[in-house]
Amino acid sequence: MLVANEAEFIKHKEKEYATESEKQINELCENFSDLEDKSFTKTTKEYLSKKEKTISDTIQFVCDFENSLKSIISTFANTTLSLFADDKCVKEIKNICEYENNFNLRALIFACQKAADIYKEIKDIDNEFAKAIFYSIVAFSLKMNSGKDIGWKGNSLFSPYLGFGQYPLFHFCYHYIMEHTFIKKEIESAKKDYREYKLNAQENIYSNNDLNTLYSYYLHYEKDLLQALKNIEKDLKEDIIPYVEYGKIANYIISLKWDLNIDISNIKLYLINNLKGKKRELEMNIRISSGMEMENDVKRKEYLELQEEMVMSLNYNRLKAFDFTNTEIDDFCKEVEYNINEFHTYREFACLINIENFIERIKNCSPAQILRVRRCFGNVYASVNIKEILFNDKDNIDKLILEIEKLLKYDGLDNVQKLQCKWFLRNLNDISKKLEY
Repeated sequence: MLVANEAEFIKHKEKEYATESEKQINELCENFSDLEDKSFTKTTKEYLSKKEKTISDTIQFVCDFENSLKSIISTFANTTLSLFADDKCVKEIKNICEYENNFNLRALIFACQKAADIYKEIKDIDNEFAKAIFYSIVAFSLKMNSGKDIGWKGNSLFSPYLGFGQYPLFHFCYHYIMEHTFIKKEIESAKKDYREYKLNAQENIYSNNDLNTLYSYYLHYEKDLLQALKNIEKDLKEDIIPYVEYGKIANYIISLKWDLNIDISNIKLYLINNLKGKKRELEMNIRISSGMEMENDVKRKEYLELQEEMVMSLNYNRLKAFDFTNTEIDDFCKEVEYNINEFHTYREFACLINIENFIERIKNCSPAQILRVRRCFGNVYASVNIKEILFNDKDNIDKLILEIEKLLKYDGLDNVQKLQCKWFLRNLNDISKKLEY
C-alpha cells in the first residue's frame, strides 16, 4: 500500500508546437473536443508508468476539514482557544480558508499555537477580542503559507490587509509571529481600539433607505439606484450620515462605479472632506468595515487609495506641518523640533511627508538648513527601539534615499550643499537599517 499526495507527483508542462500555425489548429480542435490533451513532464510520465505496473486500485482520501480543525484546536488545551471549536466558529474559519483558497492544516496548527501563546499574555481577554486575534492570525498564516507578501501594511496598531474582513491583524500579534517577542504596551491600546470599534458598530445602527439601496444595488432598478445616490450625496453634503458608515459607503460606491459606470466623484470628496480633523478612533471603522469583496486589482487599488485619503483627512491636524502648501523648511524643522513626542505617540513621521514637495524645498536649502533637517531626522529616530515605534516609516525613508541620491547629481546645488546631502544620505541609510525587521 502506498499513501501519498499524488497531486505532488502529477505535473504538467506547456505544450510544445513546431509552428504557430500548429498551435492555433490544436487550440481550435480543443475548443470542439471534450478530450483533455495533457502534456506531462518526464518525471510524471515515469511515475504513471511505474504506477500502472505496480498499483491495481487508487482510493481518494478526502479530509473532513471541520472535524480536523476541531481536533487541532482541542489538542492545545487552551480555554480561550477552545471557544472556537464549536460548529459556528469552525464554519467561519472555513470561510477564511475559502477566501484565501488555502486549507493547509499545518498553517492552521501554526495559527492555533501562536494564538494560544498570545492569549497567555493577555489578562481578562473578552471573547470578541480573542476571536479577532485568532481569526486574523488564521488569515495571516494562510497568506504566509501561500507565499503572499507578508510585509507590514497598516497603521501602528493593526493591518486590515494581513487579516480578514472585520478581523485586522494586530501589530503586536504580527511582531510576536515574526520576532517571537511581545510589545505589551500595544496590547491594551489595540484592545481599547477594537472594543471602541465594536461599540461604534453596534451603537450606531443607522437606518437609511438610500444607504440600504446602495448596499444592495444589484437588486434595484437603475433609476431607483441613481435617486438613492443623489439623496446620499445630499445627506453627505449636509453632513448628517454617521461617520461609522463611511468605510462601507466607500466600498460600495467603488464597486458601483466599476460595475455600472456611475460618476461617484462628488461622494468621494464629501467622504474625505467631512472627516477632516475628526476623532482618530474612527480610523478602524474606515479601514475594516463590512462590504463587497473587490474581485480585481483596479477596484481594490481605488478603494485602498480612497481609504488612505479618508484616514489622512481624519488626521488633518497632525499633518499640517507636512503639506508644504505654505510651509518652508525652517517652519517644517520648527514643527518637528517641538513635536517629536507627538510623532512617537502617533507612530508616524516620514510616512506623512510628501517626498516630491520635500525634495523641491531641499533644492533651495542652504548648507546650514540641510544640517538642521539632518538633525531633525536624527532626533526623531534616535530611540534604540525606534523600529517598534515608527515601523510605518521605512517605505518613505527608502523613497527619500533614492531622491537624495538624485540630488547629488543636481546641477543647482554647489559642492557644499551636495556634501550635506551626502551626509544626509548616510543618515537616512542608517535610519532605514534601524527600521528593518
